[in-house]
Amino acid sequence: PPFPSRRKKEARAAVLSRGGQDYEKQTVKKSAISRDLIYHAIKRNMLFRSCSEEELSELVDVFAPSAFTAGSVVIRQGDDGDLFYI
Repeated sequence: PPFPSRRKKEARAAVLSRGGQDYEKQTVKKSAISRDLIYHAIKRNMLFRSCSEEELSELVDVFAPSAFTAGSVVIRQGDDGDLFYI
């Protein structure tokens, strides 16, 4: 497999360096259809390919919906990001 990009390595290091400190899981209730949609969207994503089924399920639990008005800037290319949208 190809080597991870520097940016991906930095992102993973940032997550791992937190070591779960001050993290409290906030489960967001969602329908089975929404859970399935999120699960399959992240399972195919290269950022989550090494996750176990249990880890993927934990991730699905914490995804929360976001709403934006038409014309809103959600993501601007080049900006640092701290959210993941599907």
